[in-house]
Amino acid sequence: MASTKQGNTVVWGLTALLALVFLLAASGKVTGNAQAVEGFHRDGLSDSFRLFVGVAEIVGALGLLVPAAASLAGTGLALVMVGATVIHLAHGEAPHALVTAVLCGLLLFVAQARRGAIGRLLGADAAQ
Repeated sequence: MASTKQGNTVVWGLTALLALVFLLAASGKVTGNAQAVEGFHRDGLSDSFRLFVGVAEIVGALGLLVPAAASLAGTGLALVMVGATVIHLAHGEAPHALVTAVLCGLLLFVAQARRGAIGRLLGADAAQ
């Protein structure tokens, strides 16, 4: 039982850290931070797409903190990170690609750990 409690603490700690990372990253995108704007423009991406990604990151970060939504939010943010990894690799930015790939892996870990919560919310056994 103690290991389950410790595991839950680790998942919550990681979830909170990821939510904070994505809220901070999104804030620059939605407020038009010069560095975020320049980065998107350098990669050939529009301001509309920057705003879309920023809003998606905010919604995903908040969703991570709701157990019933955390699996879907983690999966959605992981998809955003796959896109970011591809863009960074296409532009020769391997260090940035490594960061987004690691974030993707952590998000998928959280999504997997929280996968049963949505099933319980809907009254189904997620293990089936």
